[in-house]
Amino acid sequence: MFLAETRPTGRIPLAIRIIGKRGVAGAVVIGLIAVAYLVGLPMLDAALRGPGADAGRISTTGGISVLPPDGWAYEPSSEAFQVFTQAGATLIVSPAVPASGTLEDAVDPTRQQLEADAQSQWVVSDPQTFSTTAGDPAILLAAQNGTDSQLLWVVRHGDLQITVVMTAPNVSLETVFTSAQALVESVRFRPVS
Repeated sequence: MFLAETRPTGRIPLAIRIIGKRGVAGAVVIGLIAVAYLVGLPMLDAALRGPGADAGRISTTGGISVLPPDGWAYEPSSEAFQVFTQAGATLIVSPAVPASGTLEDAVDPTRQQLEADAQSQWVVSDPQTFSTTAGDPAILLAAQNGTDSQLLWVVRHGDLQITVVMTAPNVSLETVFTSAQALVESVRFRPVS
């Protein structure tokens, strides 16, 4: 086996050029600098940046995004609808559609349908208004019978609105309501291109 011919090239080693020392001490200094660049700087960046505002946010082509709280399983069933489940509850987020009338007008057909269902004997609450974390106006209509609950949220942003429907057994409503409300309050509308 032949070794490559070695001869002086006239170049000064990097360690000597940077710190002016030969041997192990120079190599250690260069190693520490490399570790700082490879490990320290990314750690510092992550610490200063913190978690992203959109970490965990789920978006659709329908012009909205939501941030589901812990415990909700996301079931991508279509490009338009977002479906989440937890403790027997199913929550469906619709795509954005043109809005018309008031928020009360948006929930009124569902309210009338539930009140007219004599067989299921729904007890329908008065609609409750609130605002999302983005400042968009919203409304909640809730109904319960002996075994089940149905909740309808409508969130409006300018001339667009979405509906969120949740069905749940009454035994799990108390467990899932707060996190379902948080999911609805996390709704953000985004431009559709």
